[in-house]
Amino acid sequence: MHTEHATMNATTTLQPPPPAPPTAPGVPGAPAPTTVQAPSEAAVRVTEELDRARQAVAEIAPAQEGARPEMGVTTTPDGRIRIVARDGQVTVLDRNLFRPDQIEELVQTALEPPPPPEIPDRGPPEGVIALMGILAFFVTLMVIGFPLARALSRRMDRKTQGGGVPADVGLRLERIEQAVEAVAVEVERVSEAQRFSARLLSERLPEVLPRLDAAAESMQRRRIEG
Repeated sequence: MHTEHATMNATTTLQPPPPAPPTAPGVPGAPAPTTVQAPSEAAVRVTEELDRARQAVAEIAPAQEGARPEMGVTTTPDGRIRIVARDGQVTVLDRNLFRPDQIEELVQTALEPPPPPEIPDRGPPEGVIALMGILAFFVTLMVIGFPLARALSRRMDRKTQGGGVPADVGLRLERIEQAVEAVAVEVERVSEAQRFSARLLSERLPEVLPRLDAAAESMQRRRIEG
């Protein structure tokens, strides 16, 4: 801000130099004479003011290099918007190049507080958790599976050792075989009798059918006459 005021004071005190007096026309064809004019009083004043302004800026600049500008939004004398973010970064916006909503969004983004720091996870690493799970699984398998496997092996040993065959099993199997053979013989006889009766009926069926038709016609006539 001191630099801007010093520059504005310097620019307000500066005055343009007076116009140079007209020179007399020379002889045509002859080279123009070189004239050396002494610096006017106004030019000397302008040079002195410029030197003073430069000196003031040089004195203010080192003091402001180490200082951090305050956060906020200000308007410069020329109508531009000066934004100082939280990290000290200065941004100057021209109102003619941005819409009001864009300027508001840029201001909010620059003045937005930083996100909170991430809290580190102080729990055990994932590898340790997986290893603990595997160890717990194997311990459970040993505690439960070993007794079950031992009991199953004992049961199988008992079956193999105590599996004796009774003495009368052979007689029972022989009786069952004889009964099955007798049943097979009876089934064969029944099937043979059925085949014989079927063949007999098929041979005598042509002789029986006319008789059955005649008997049916006679019974029908009797019903009609009666």
